[in-house]
Amino acid sequence: MVYKKIGIVLLFCCLFMEFSFAQAVRKVVIDAGHGGKDSGTVARTRKHQHEKVIALAIAKKVGHYIEKNFSDVEVIYTRTKDVYLTLNQRAKVANKADADLFISIHVDAVGSRSVSGASVYVLGLHRSEDNLKVAMRENAVMLQEEDYKTKYAGFDPKDAESYIIFSLMQNQYLNNSMTMASFVDKHLKTKTKRHTKGVKQAGFYVLREVGMPSVLIETGYITNSSDADYLCSATGQDKTAYAIYNAFRDYKSFVENHTTDLGKENMSQEKVTEATIGDDDTYFTIQLAYSGKNLTENDPYFKGLSPIFKYKKGNGYRYTYGRTKSYTKALSLQQEARAKISDAYLVGFHQGELNMASVVRTILNGK
Repeated sequence: MVYKKIGIVLLFCCLFMEFSFAQAVRKVVIDAGHGGKDSGTVARTRKHQHEKVIALAIAKKVGHYIEKNFSDVEVIYTRTKDVYLTLNQRAKVANKADADLFISIHVDAVGSRSVSGASVYVLGLHRSEDNLKVAMRENAVMLQEEDYKTKYAGFDPKDAESYIIFSLMQNQYLNNSMTMASFVDKHLKTKTKRHTKGVKQAGFYVLREVGMPSVLIETGYITNSSDADYLCSATGQDKTAYAIYNAFRDYKSFVENHTTDLGKENMSQEKVTEATIGDDDTYFTIQLAYSGKNLTENDPYFKGLSPIFKYKKGNGYRYTYGRTKSYTKALSLQQEARAKISDAYLVGFHQGELNMASVVRTILNGK
């Protein structure tokens, strides 16, 4: 069953092997989460205000700020009314428009009423159980569709194994997505004067399907009375929208004015070992990054970790630290890596393909 899923995953990955670098930001899609029969999360205060209502109000305000200040930018909404859209339909709007940026706006929820703060997500494999739960909740909207497993090619939002796809994908838009996400987090802190939980990665299906830099913003916790009161108020919605607008402004300026010379390489630095994988190789390694740049082992990003291996995939490279067949040693390597790179995580390889560490552990234990 696992290998069948991996085969489906690799089929999807073929869609993401071409790299393109945006030179201008002329179209932005603003996606108000949920809608219609899908209410999203529901506030315990403020007369049971729904996430779909808050998200739409903020989305419209963000669009208004952009339209008012940038005559050269076309704002496209996935919805402007209380209507239901599937995740595929949302992505289709963005892809059909050939947009330069996709911004999805949501409100988070959790069992504990004390948890608060906004989070900004980009596409990737979850680094924690909490991130996975958020992605599962947002992806669960597809369960409202008939025959959703066929429509979404076997992806099951309730099954953690389905999320292996997000570790295998080569997302050429990650760097720009991270840039936008960082700007959003920065301005949410400064403009709203409220707590934020930083930039994270998780497997949001709608982010996977859009062919452009993208972020998903959880603007706060509707289950927290302070966050709910703020987000249900006109002032809170306006300040949140203004923060997102300022992030867009900074991102647009960065993309249109920032240039990077990817062709130059300091030949005095030690090169990273080019990894080769035999069909019978099975081992653990610690993934550190995926980048379009051909980095050296002395690159500051790796913070002295060695040995570093790189795996050529499409037009980019996957960088990992160490190799071992011992699960205990692998956990030790992960601990070492996380002391320097907090989002490093354990993966495995088997028969030339990337796998979840749990799959590789089972295979090695059976040998």
